[in-house]
Amino acid sequence: MFNGDLNEVSKYDEAFQIFKSLRPDFQDYALNQIKKLVELQDKKY
Repeated sequence: MFNGDLNEVSKYDEAFQIFKSLRPDFQDYALNQIKKLVELQDKKY
């Protein structure tokens, strides 16, 4: 269980670092895409 939590934190850290490196307009685009993925996931399951 601890390894799973550590892996999850690592994913968040990586995603956040990538997100921070984007220009503001690309950040907006990325956030929009993430929201659309959540909507798609909710519809599928």
